[in-house]
Amino acid sequence: MKNLLAILYKNHLLLLFLFLEITALTFAIQHNNFQRASFIHSASYVTGNTYEVMNNFSSYMDLKEKNALLADSLAKLKSLSLSAYLKRDTSLTKVSDTLYKQRYSYTNAMIIHQTLHKANNFLTLDKGSSDGIQVGMAVLGVNGVVGKVNGTSDRFSSVLSLLNSQTTLSCKLKSSKSLGFLVWNGKSAGGLTYRQAMLIDVPLTAKIRVGDTVVTAGYSDNFPGGIPVGKVIDFTDASGGQSQDVKIQLFLDFNVLDHVFIVRDVLHEEKDSLQLKFQNAN
Repeated sequence: MKNLLAILYKNHLLLLFLFLEITALTFAIQHNNFQRASFIHSASYVTGNTYEVMNNFSSYMDLKEKNALLADSLAKLKSLSLSAYLKRDTSLTKVSDTLYKQRYSYTNAMIIHQTLHKANNFLTLDKGSSDGIQVGMAVLGVNGVVGKVNGTSDRFSSVLSLLNSQTTLSCKLKSSKSLGFLVWNGKSAGGLTYRQAMLIDVPLTAKIRVGDTVVTAGYSDNFPGGIPVGKVIDFTDASGGQSQDVKIQLFLDFNVLDHVFIVRDVLHEEKDSLQLKFQNAN
């Protein structure tokens, strides 16, 4: 108490000055229309800006949730798109309940961890076996290939990234339909970045042009065909002269990737069962 009184006594002149200033300002605002209008305008400006800052902060905090909802909606739309369905051969059937049979379904997932600058990069997603995720499922971004699921727990899954020296993906040049295998090795001589990859084993007869689009061939397990992967930025004959190596710029920017789509091939089990049956028979 003594300390408080000492502080008040020490600063009594300043406190008296502030009291008189506030009293004078109050009288001026109450009895002068111009000062009152100016004060209200200034107060409204400060209050409005404060609310704007608070609203922007609140919107930013909600952005993560809104992005997740948007990604979920996009996954549902992709599952309903025509590319997710397999067209039936109606020339051999007289009765069919539908012209198309669903081939792929999509599940939205969020990336909770990933590496970019190693020779073997991986991602961790927030969906696991309890969400129906299985090893081998393809993982896509909005505008390109991400990788393939290589492990799951109840609530999480590990993804072998496209940016991994162990990844090989069957792709083709969209213009000429020429096939090749997409590979990546960021530690290799020549320095591939996380925005580049190589399409190897492209036939020498293939006509290649800078700017050509590279898409998935649809022959790799669980990857839909026709997914844009990147564009040609350079090409040369491979060592040995038996094929061409094509350097491509990936459409997908892994550095800003946060949501992905896990692809379920609805007909995968039926296809594998048939292949296994005839392989064992031989």
